[in-house]
Amino acid sequence: MKFYCIADFDSSAAFKLANISTFEVGSKLEAIDAFTKTTGFEDAGIIIVTDKVASLIRDEINKFTLRNTKPLILEIPSYASVMISEREQNGKKL
Repeated sequence: MKFYCIADFDSSAAFKLANISTFEVGSKLEAIDAFTKTTGFEDAGIIIVTDKVASLIRDEINKFTLRNTKPLILEIPSYASVMISEREQNGKKL
């Protein structure tokens, strides 16, 4: 079983450095296409989706997870979300 990642451009570098097959997406259509491809891979065990991308394809993710148990869809914060959170914790406004 393999890991795959669907990420926005800012978040994708870390996954590539970890040698995880990564699909960079910038639009809803690209995200749907990448999600359809990765969920169709027989060796897919976990598909990591950044929250920025997941917000674009929420309906597709929900439909898939209601009908399927594999692969596991794991939503994680995007790079931008982490940076905003850190700034807020340090008392700095954007």
